Amino acid sequence: EDGERTGYTLMSAPGSTFIHSGEDLEREQEAVFILAKNGDIHLKATNGKIKLEALDIELIANGNAPQGVLWAKANETLKLDSKNVTIDGKQSTKIISTGLITIAGGLSTQIFTPFLEGVSAATVKKALPKPGTVNS
Repeated sequence: EDGERTGYTLMSAPGSTFIHSGEDLEREQEAVFILAKNGDIHLKATNGKIKLEALDIELIANGNAPQGVLWAKANETLKLDSKNVTIDGKQSTKIISTGLITIAGGLSTQIFTPFLEGVSAATVKKALPKPGTVNS
């Protein structure tokens, strides 16, 4: 929308915008802080990627139920690529798919539980398909 907007500030640049700060600070100090007292913060790269790069990255959703949710949504694939991945559900952990679920351990697979309910190829006359394939 063109024209004046009450309480609105627009920063526009036909080229790149670069913010450089923190040279005189210690490592533990905050060099850039963005605060929205009310409303959302929306970062959008219409024809590009949003990259966060640091020694460590923390994503924190600190609301109480029904808030306090961290959503990660992708139209195609959500990839976690790391030396180690830990999913720690304090109350429950669910892995749900309307399609195939593959769990493959190159060295071994361990499941520790006081009770396990399920079906394996050992209890089915027709063998289950190999991961990534479908029996016709």
